[in-house]
Amino acid sequence: MKVMIKKRIALYLVLILALSALQYLLVTLSLSQYREMRFTYNEVRTILLIFLIVQVFVVIFLISFLPNYFRKMLSGISSIISEISRGSYNQNIDLEEYRRNYDREIVEVVESVKKMLTIILKFDSLKKDKIQEQKGRIIALLNLTENGFMILNQKGDIVYTNHLVKEHFPNMLEEINILEANFGLEIDNNVKKYATEIIKTQSKARQKQFYMASMKRHISLRSELVRDADGNFIGTVIGMYNLGKRDLEKPKEPEEK
Repeated sequence: MKVMIKKRIALYLVLILALSALQYLLVTLSLSQYREMRFTYNEVRTILLIFLIVQVFVVIFLISFLPNYFRKMLSGISSIISEISRGSYNQNIDLEEYRRNYDREIVEVVESVKKMLTIILKFDSLKKDKIQEQKGRIIALLNLTENGFMILNQKGDIVYTNHLVKEHFPNMLEEINILEANFGLEIDNNVKKYATEIIKTQSKARQKQFYMASMKRHISLRSELVRDADGNFIGTVIGMYNLGKRDLEKPKEPEEK
C-alpha cells in the first residue's frame, strides 16, 4: 500500500524545512570563516541566492504537482460517485487495485462506499420484493371482483388490465395506447371516449353507463385519478362495473344412503 497522504505532505514540508536549515548552517559557517565583512557579504549573498532559487523551484513543483496528485487520487472516487448519481449501484469495485495504486485515506473512503453500496443493494432488493408482494395482492383483489379494471398512464398507454377485461376485450392489450388504437365501435364510442376525456382534461369523469349489445347488458364506467407525491396527474384507473358475474358454486348436498 502506498504511504498516507498526510505523510506525503509532511515529507514535502520537512524538505522545505531542511533546505532552510541547510541555508542557515551554510550562512553561519561562511560568517565564521571570514572576519572581513567585504568578503563575507559576497559569500552570504551567493548562498542566499542559490537557496532562494532552489526553494522557488520546490514551491513551483509543489504547486503544479499537488493538484494533479489529488485529482488523480480522487478520480477513482469521482467515477464511483458519478455512477451512483445515475442510479447504478451494482458496481464491481476492486479494493486490491485501490490498495496497490492509491493512498490509504482514498482506500478507506472506497471501502466505506463499497459497504454503503452493499447496504443499498440489499435494501433495494427488499424494497422490490415488498413492492412485488403488494402488487400481487392488489392484482389478486382486482381479479376476485366481478368488475373489469384498467390502469392507464398520463399518455394513454394501458399499464394493466385485470382478467375480466382480458376475457371480454382481448384486443385491449397492455402497453397499447388507448388513444391511438381502434377496438371496435362499441368500445371506441364508450370506453375509449371515456378514457380520452380523462387523459385530455386530467380530471375525473362522471359515471357513464352504456349498453353492450354483444354482451346483452349495461356496463357502468367509473374512474379515479392517480397522482404523484407532488400532486401531478400520472394516470387513471377505470372500472367497468357489471362486466362479469360469477355464479358461486353451491355446495353439493350429501347423498342419502
